[in-house]
Amino acid sequence: MAFVAVAATAAAMKPVLIQPKALALAGLQSSQDKPDAQQPNTSQPDQSATKDVVIAGTIVKSGPNYVLRDSSGTVYQLDAQEKAQPFEGKSVKVTGELETQTSLLHVKAIEAMNA
Repeated sequence: MAFVAVAATAAAMKPVLIQPKALALAGLQSSQDKPDAQQPNTSQPDQSATKDVVIAGTIVKSGPNYVLRDSSGTVYQLDAQEKAQPFEGKSVKVTGELETQTSLLHVKAIEAMNA
């Protein structure tokens, strides 16, 4: 949308065409004409970043935390340290929700596996 402004000169008044881009540069663009970049981002986080899993492995201590190490050596961080502590050094099956980007396992249940 272009705006027409009237500029006064000593001799006469004549219309001047002002382009929206010039208004934006001058900080005079109306809120209707501003791009959507000014709108707040209301998108939801990507739900595909987590998935329900059942992982078999051994609960081991890694520094101050308990983690799950599977047979391939992959280590999963556990969010429920109090649930993991009784199973230290034991083969278990952990059911939970895995954050695939961080390998954080939100523990729903831990079960000892029969030897």
